[in-house]
Amino acid sequence: MWNTAARWRIAALNSACRHRGIDSRKPQTMSDTLGLLEESLQLARDLGYCVREEPLGDLPGGDCWIGHAAHILLNLEQPSAQRLDVLLRVLAQNLKTQLQPMSRLLKSRLEALRE
Repeated sequence: MWNTAARWRIAALNSACRHRGIDSRKPQTMSDTLGLLEESLQLARDLGYCVREEPLGDLPGGDCWIGHAAHILLNLEQPSAQRLDVLLRVLAQNLKTQLQPMSRLLKSRLEALRE
């Protein structure tokens, strides 16, 4: 079900957050944003999405179906924080997300979007 690498990654992220005293209510740094983006991309792939990062002009991206496959399109021309927001909005709508292992920071961001 869950691969060993994902479990180790989540344990390491949670341990690092506790060790460094990271509070999810504080503004995120660029490294937090990039880390969350990578974790969210992997979570989306684990859920069966085909994630495509492409230049989309003025469009922000989002989820869509192409044939019988679920895709998430992210605008490569947008900053990482905006791509993360689009990705998190899509993941927050998927109920299967709650069953997947994830860091506390990612879990708190998804829960905030569901409220």
